[in-house]
Amino acid sequence: MKNVVYSATRQWNPGDEFILQGSINLIQAAIGEHNAILYNRHPGLRPLYGEGRFRRVREDWSNPQVNELEKDFQIGFFDNSVKFDTDLSFADYAVIAGSPECFNRRTENFYYHIGKNNIPLLALGVGHVDDIIPEWVLAIFQKALLKTVRSPRIKEILQNRFGIMSHYFPCPALFCIPCGREKQITEVHSIALVFAASARDSIPYQEISDEAYDFTRNFYRTLLDKFRPQYNFEIVCHYIDELPVAFREFKNFGVDIRYSFNAQEYEDIYRKADLVISPRVHGCGIASSLGIPSLHISHDALRSDTTDGFHAYPLAVSMSLEDSIARFSEIVQKAEQANRDLLQYKHSSFAEYMLLIRQAMQGPALLPYAVTLPEEPESFAKNPTEVLAAFMPRSCRQ
Repeated sequence: MKNVVYSATRQWNPGDEFILQGSINLIQAAIGEHNAILYNRHPGLRPLYGEGRFRRVREDWSNPQVNELEKDFQIGFFDNSVKFDTDLSFADYAVIAGSPECFNRRTENFYYHIGKNNIPLLALGVGHVDDIIPEWVLAIFQKALLKTVRSPRIKEILQNRFGIMSHYFPCPALFCIPCGREKQITEVHSIALVFAASARDSIPYQEISDEAYDFTRNFYRTLLDKFRPQYNFEIVCHYIDELPVAFREFKNFGVDIRYSFNAQEYEDIYRKADLVISPRVHGCGIASSLGIPSLHISHDALRSDTTDGFHAYPLAVSMSLEDSIARFSEIVQKAEQANRDLLQYKHSSFAEYMLLIRQAMQGPALLPYAVTLPEEPESFAKNPTEVLAAFMPRSCRQ
């Protein structure tokens, strides 16, 4: 059985897990059942800046000073995923499961493992190209068996900046629900309103802009006031910080507010809906994977590029409430046809994507990578007290 290492996140953003599941479904269709191994980019595990010395497994747990500070520095790495020094010599493939985080600091250890073990790489759904990319990372990426991007803009950047050719396909989240398990829609009865909080109430990379937040809140309140007797509405939250805000904003409307820590449960949450409205890109992604038409509250070009691949209908935050309601009513009327179009689009895209992956895996691997890797960060296990002392206030040092 093959072993495939996926770069993704768990317990950070359900959207990343939708992408991961779509990538697994594609790879499984190409090579069959396999062991899916996670390289977890969760920012709580892998800091964007600084080496991984606070995430290294230590052999000596007897130092009381270190143990006391563990709660603050999160010493050690106990997640059930690839560690900084995991032996991956047995891995058959590595997969970038589409994300804006394809080249940043959190992924460097992923590329280190690939280069050290000469693991064939597939980059599926690249979502962003950083301004600064280490040469050794770029050298490994250039030798990937397959490079796909989730927007024509990224395809153009890779070609113009680096001479790297790639294929445009929708984000793998479109395939997070297996083909044949979609929903058939004849008319709209239930509507999911996906909610996101602003920076006032959430953390970086989970929040939306104040402008998008104000538009979303006012639009949802208008919909609930005007259409609640006609349609069954539910508010859907993806991240824990959004829950208290959602209850504060919508508790008086008598609608259910849905959330789960388990990304797999969102299939059942979204399946109830016949239409989805979302400022979150991958609320539209899982909706499209289920065959449910969606309106994307678009608030920047990066995200709109991705939702185009989901065939989501754009709803700009600059639109008036009157025009937004008219757009909503228009999509409600065409939901049945949109459902049929989505199913046809998804199935044909999946078949084409899977064939491309299979052909890439059967082609020659451009190995070894023959790159000079950076020195592996010094293990924190060697002298934890000395390293910690540099971060402690002078008054706390013994």
